Amino acid sequence: MTPTQMWIVGLVAAFLSGGAMGAVINSVVSAYRTRIQPIGFKQEIIDIVKKDANLPAVARLIVRESPFTPGAERSVENLSLARITLVNKGNQDFEKFVFGITVDEGSRIIDFRVTSPDRYHVMKAITNRKSEDPIPEPLRELDFKMAPFNRQDTYIVDIYFSYGDTPTSVKLSTAHPIRFVELGLAGEKAKGIAISVVKTAMETQTGIKFG
Repeated sequence: MTPTQMWIVGLVAAFLSGGAMGAVINSVVSAYRTRIQPIGFKQEIIDIVKKDANLPAVARLIVRESPFTPGAERSVENLSLARITLVNKGNQDFEKFVFGITVDEGSRIIDFRVTSPDRYHVMKAITNRKSEDPIPEPLRELDFKMAPFNRQDTYIVDIYFSYGDTPTSVKLSTAHPIRFVELGLAGEKAKGIAISVVKTAMETQTGIKFG
């Protein structure tokens, strides 16, 4: 270890053993509480019916009893399922959490199914459309409300949609001050935030840049 490295280690040790440690702890706690909340998500696209040489255009799947077209029958040539899992990975509980999904141009939502943790957690589609209003054609957007959405709560929604040539991912959006983080990456991002906060606090207290 070089003299410079030994000096830095001694400085950091003295810093951590002194009253400045309280400033570091306060900075870490404050940043953790006020950070933008991460909502973990996972999206799986599952092909159900796909037109190809073995499924000519005349052999179409008939979709019945869609909640958007009661009593009607729709024929589709390409049908996929987007299974979206949402987990509250933050440190705050939401009394209710509203988010929306959007499928790409050329795609159309056929149906959906939701899975809630238990009967005390409710997830449902919401709309401003009146019952007498026509359903948009094609339907490309849906909004959902989860109540509550507490820490570590998990909800799942299955979106059945038709498409043109290639199925694409479903886009998520919300007005809440959060960020969607792919499940599996949320932990790495949280560690990065903690390291950054400690580094900033030490630099502020010592006036030394740690690189």
